[in-house]
Amino acid sequence: MSPSSLAAFKAQAEELGRAGFAARYPLGLLVRFPTESVASAEGSAEDETAVFSRATLGSRSAQADWILAPLVKRPGNPFPTQLFVGRARQSDICLEDASVTRVHAYFKLGDGVVVGLRDCGSGNGTFVNGVRLGPEELCPVRPGDRVAFGVVELQLLTALVAHGFLSWA
Repeated sequence: MSPSSLAAFKAQAEELGRAGFAARYPLGLLVRFPTESVASAEGSAEDETAVFSRATLGSRSAQADWILAPLVKRPGNPFPTQLFVGRARQSDICLEDASVTRVHAYFKLGDGVVVGLRDCGSGNGTFVNGVRLGPEELCPVRPGDRVAFGVVELQLLTALVAHGFLSWA
């Protein structure tokens, strides 16, 4: 199970070390960096999906909160080469925000890496580095890219880079 709070991610990063953390999250993480305060994500022991609530995503003060969403396929979810992002709790990454549709987009996986991002016909769009994806367009993505699902903007980081940020957070 993935950690569900900044403190838990920090503890895991310290316990596993750089190489172990990278091995645990080979696809990387989606991160939103704070500007003021730190918050956590919801989750349960039997659920690999971290759920980011409206309170964490939507309020003006919440825009300052950390979001750490590991790119991890939820056990039992179909389509092993697609990592889904959406508002539905069954998504691999659940973002509970009104601008995010139930099945908003998915990361295309290949050979153990993220190779692209595709919008699933969302109303508010999926963006890579500020550019809206066209219908059914598979856009290549790489670490460092900024991705947005509706108004929820995150940055794609390798686990090694995320580990470095966690060491000073």
